[in-house]
Amino acid sequence: MKHLVSVDWLVKHLDDPNLVVVDASVMDARGQELGIPGAVRFDIDGAFSRREDGMRSMLPPGRFERELRKLGIRRGDRVVAYDADGIFSSARAWWMLRSADIKAAVLDGGLPAWREAGGSLTPVADDLGREGDVEVCWEVSRFRNANWVERRVEAADPVLDARSPERFSGDEDDPRPGVRAGHIPGSRSMHYASLQDGGRMLPVAELRERIQAHVDEPEQPLTASCGSGVTACVIALAATLAGHKHVSVYDGSWAEWGAERSGRPVAKGDSDS
Repeated sequence: MKHLVSVDWLVKHLDDPNLVVVDASVMDARGQELGIPGAVRFDIDGAFSRREDGMRSMLPPGRFERELRKLGIRRGDRVVAYDADGIFSSARAWWMLRSADIKAAVLDGGLPAWREAGGSLTPVADDLGREGDVEVCWEVSRFRNANWVERRVEAADPVLDARSPERFSGDEDDPRPGVRAGHIPGSRSMHYASLQDGGRMLPVAELRERIQAHVDEPEQPLTASCGSGVTACVIALAATLAGHKHVSVYDGSWAEWGAERSGRPVAKGDSDS
C-alpha cells in the first residue's frame, strides 16, 4: 500500500471490505465530531498514548494490539489515517501502524481536502462494531529513546526537529511547564509545515531535495524529533516518500529532552550546534 493516498483514491476504495478509515485528529481539532463516512476514532490523545508519563509516548506492543482489536481492525486490513488539520496527527497514526507491520497510509490533505472535494460527512464512530483479530509484529527501530538520539548526534547523523524555527532557536518559550526553550545540541531545524503546501505533502522531488539538504545518503540513519512525537512523524513521512530507509522517531522528543528534570544539554540559536 502506498504511504500517501489522494481523496480520489479514497473515494474509489472507500467501500473495499478490508479498508479501514481512522480519524486521528487531536482533541482540539475535532470540532463537530463529523468525519469521513465509516471512519472510526484513533485517539492519539487517549487510548493510543501512554499518557501516564505525561507525554504521547507509544504504547507497548501488547497494549497497542489490544486497542487496535477494540477498534475492530483485523488481519489483512488496510488503514487510511486522516486528521482535521490536513497532515498533522494522521502522520503519527500512520507511523504507529507501520511500526506494527500494518499496511497504512495518510490521506493527503486530510479532512479539509475531503471537504473541498465535496465529500459527505457522518459522525465518527468509536469502533467498527466487530471483533478485531489483528496481530502486531513490532519494528523496534521506528521509535527511539534519548540515549539513541545522543549517539546519533555524536556520530554526526542527522536529527531533524519539526518544531517551528522560533521554538527551535529558543526565541519562543515551550508551552509545557518545566520544559526549557531551545533544541537538542547538534540537531537541525526542519519545520513540518515546510514539507507541505496547503495541508498536502510537497511533490516527492521537492521532499527529496529538502531532506537531502541535511542527509548525505538515503542509507544514512535519520532521526526525527518535535515537541511530543507527533509532527516528527511528518518528517518521517516525508523522508519515507523521498526513499529513505533508516528513519526513526524520537518518541519522547523535546517534552522529554528539554524537561528540566532530564539534565540533558540544551542549545539555543539558529545553528545546528
